[in-house]
Amino acid sequence: MDGFIYTLPWTTPGPLGIILGCGIKLLPVIFLVIVLVMDFVIYYPFFKVYDNQKLEEEKNNHFEVKEDDSVEVDGKVLDSKKILVLCAGGGTSGLLANALAKGAKEEGIPLVTAAGSYGAHLDIMGDYDLVILAPQVASYYEDLKKDADRMGVKCIACEGKQYIDLTRNPKGALEFVFKIMGE
Repeated sequence: MDGFIYTLPWTTPGPLGIILGCGIKLLPVIFLVIVLVMDFVIYYPFFKVYDNQKLEEEKNNHFEVKEDDSVEVDGKVLDSKKILVLCAGGGTSGLLANALAKGAKEEGIPLVTAAGSYGAHLDIMGDYDLVILAPQVASYYEDLKKDADRMGVKCIACEGKQYIDLTRNPKGALEFVFKIMGE
C-alpha cells in the first residue's frame, strides 16, 4: 500500500482520511475494512462484559419506580421529590444538583434533581416541587417567586458561601432542601 500522497485537513475523519490520503485506491479500502473488523472483534468482549455488569446492577437495584411518582425502598413507599437548580448558564447549578443526588442516593431517599439555566425554566418549572436559584441569578428571586406561586412550586435563592457549602456537603444539602420543603 502506498503512503499518504495528499495532505488533508486535521478535521478529516480517520477512516475517510485513510482512503482520501492514499489516493482513493482499493488497497486502502481493504485495509480500512480489515482494521474496523479487527477493532470490533477486539473490543466487543469488553463491551459485552460491561453491559452484563450494568444489567446485574439494574437487577440488584432496591428502587422500584411506580407510575404515581412514588418509590418503593425496601418495602416502604415514599413520594418522590423533584428539585430544579437554576443558575446563569446551567453549569454551576449542576454542582448542587449532583450533590443533592449523591446525598439522596447515600441516604436511600427518592429524589429527582435537575440543573438548568434561568430563563429556560418556565416550561419545566411546574414539574418540580422546589426551585433553587444559584447566587449569580438570586436577584431574579422576586420574578421567580411570582411564577412559582402561580404554579404551586416552592422556591428559594442561595447566597454565595451558603451555595458553595451545599455543593460540598451532600447531606447538608439534603437537610437544607427538606427544611425548606417542610419535611
